[in-house]
Amino acid sequence: ELLYNIEMDRVESLYYFGQRDNNQRVTSAILNYNGAQWLGKFLIEQKPVRLTGHQVTLIDNASSDNSVDISKKILPAIQIITIDKNLGYAGGYNKGIESIDTPYIALINSDIQVTPDWLRPLIAMLDSDPEIAAVQPKILSYDRRDEYEYAGASGGFIDSLGYPYCRGRIMDTVEKDHGQYDTSIDVDWTSGAAMVVRTEIFKTSCGFDADFFAHMEEIDLCWVWRKAGYRLVCVPSSVVYHVGGATLDYQSPQKTYLNFRNNYWMILKHIAPIQLLWMLPMRLGMDSLYGVKEAFAGRLSKSTAVFRGILHGISAIQAINRKRKKMGYYVKRYSLSGIKSKRRARFLILPFVYYFLRKRTYKNIHRP
Repeated sequence: ELLYNIEMDRVESLYYFGQRDNNQRVTSAILNYNGAQWLGKFLIEQKPVRLTGHQVTLIDNASSDNSVDISKKILPAIQIITIDKNLGYAGGYNKGIESIDTPYIALINSDIQVTPDWLRPLIAMLDSDPEIAAVQPKILSYDRRDEYEYAGASGGFIDSLGYPYCRGRIMDTVEKDHGQYDTSIDVDWTSGAAMVVRTEIFKTSCGFDADFFAHMEEIDLCWVWRKAGYRLVCVPSSVVYHVGGATLDYQSPQKTYLNFRNNYWMILKHIAPIQLLWMLPMRLGMDSLYGVKEAFAGRLSKSTAVFRGILHGISAIQAINRKRKKMGYYVKRYSLSGIKSKRRARFLILPFVYYFLRKRTYKNIHRP
């Protein structure tokens, strides 16, 4: 049962934070790798979360700092799951979630500041429809609090070439939040920075693709769920604040490499071979132009990362085919309705409308 409209000073007297009982429904799972500075700053925000049956768990990815000690001092009732080596975002969550059995799991980055009511509307949305696999809040920038955050904003989408974008963020353009995207909406993907998943669905689908290590694994998994007929929803009445780039800076060549490599893995995994015949040459051409542009701008390390990502992405065809078969088995066995998606996708080539038509906001691109 959710607690509504009660004063903050009564919350802990009604429900002792972190207490495990038979009614436990939600685990907030914070994946951490050397994030002591962020845990020291944001972990305390978990304490006043107004939701019964709520447990906070730290999944530690073999940190070499004092993350675990800090977490225990801030929240003595926190549950700690330690992993003996850094498995990245994908592998770390897969391993940690093996030990979690609550119906819902909130996946939260260590550099996320939550609000006391952030879980309530998300859980209510999941409770409203068993065909919803995952939900996300509205994600705003921690430093610029009137602005959407790059990684998720107010719900994620994918264009016809496999480029991800968001309500509130198109390519590199991030909008200010004026309430323009405050309606709940079905989306293509929910952000791994802060999302609540249905535990059973996560486990039966074998979780994230661990080979991705980090970046786009949540988009890949959401694509699998949509193929099985599940819904994904953004609920903007829930709000969190994200620092962003805590593990890898947004300008990091390693982040660029992972984004390009994993995006190619994802489209090879999900797009039908007949569609790839026209789609892949277009992607290769556009991404190569981007890599050349970065080189001429003097960002040689980033340019190199682009081409490395493309090369390693398309060279894994044999491994991707095995992944397609595994995904096909899951979709066939667990599909709700046999349809690939409950949301009708529009034909959209994002770089074209962004650079040539100069449409830089979601509302410009998706007119009613």
